[in-house]
Amino acid sequence: MKLYIKHLFTSFIVLFILAGALFLSFDFIQNTLSNPYRYFGTNLSVPEIHLIIVLLCLVVIIFLFSFIFYLLLTFHTRFELEIEDATRAIILGREQFKKLYDNAPVPYIMLGRDAVIYEPNKAALRFFGVTSEDIEGKNLFAYFGEENKDQAEIFFEYYKTGVPIDRKEINFITKNGLEKSSLLSIFEMKNLTGSSKNTGLAMIFDITEQKRLDKAKTEFLSLASHQLRAPLATNKWYTEILASGDLGELNPKQKEYITRLNTVNKDMIDLVEIN
Repeated sequence: MKLYIKHLFTSFIVLFILAGALFLSFDFIQNTLSNPYRYFGTNLSVPEIHLIIVLLCLVVIIFLFSFIFYLLLTFHTRFELEIEDATRAIILGREQFKKLYDNAPVPYIMLGRDAVIYEPNKAALRFFGVTSEDIEGKNLFAYFGEENKDQAEIFFEYYKTGVPIDRKEINFITKNGLEKSSLLSIFEMKNLTGSSKNTGLAMIFDITEQKRLDKAKTEFLSLASHQLRAPLATNKWYTEILASGDLGELNPKQKEYITRLNTVNKDMIDLVEIN
């Protein structure tokens, strides 16, 4: 657009200068016609001088009209060139976006009006363990795990009414029957390319491994807590017996150590109970 405006501005400036020069030379032409020998030699006749002046004026006028014609031609050509450059930039940007979309490490899926899957990227195909032919044309919410079936209906209503879905934890069923945990986000993308086909973009963040590690951590802590409860309870019982004096009076130093041991043991029991 800047090139177009610059060309138009320059053309009008040059045209204005030429027209102004022709207008300013009108008095000179009139004086020359009335007194030709003031500017031309006496060896030329008046008709010859008049003819020369007319020819010069015709040359100037032809040049002026030629320049106007040139402006019209170049204006159209430059406008077409600018449109062509803009179109090429749009196509290039679209191709680059397509490559980024296809090769993104996060699963992305384009969705149609009824949450129909089309154009899943490579990461999405790997996530579900399918090919494009296996998954395209299927409803995304049909891949929800059994424990999320009720949510599938709710999310489908959200999708149809344009309500965004942001990082909801969902289990998806893959082609081999395994369930994968994920964070699902769906964003509305109506009229992205002027087509009614584009209505939504789904992003799936795989947290299966994270969930597995969290479960292993929880199970380990539960097992460790269970294994520690018995010796801590025994230790508490013995320290309380010693502190009570039933097994004999303790000197002040011994009582101090038993009290400290009992406090530490109590802290350990509280820690185990928390976990």
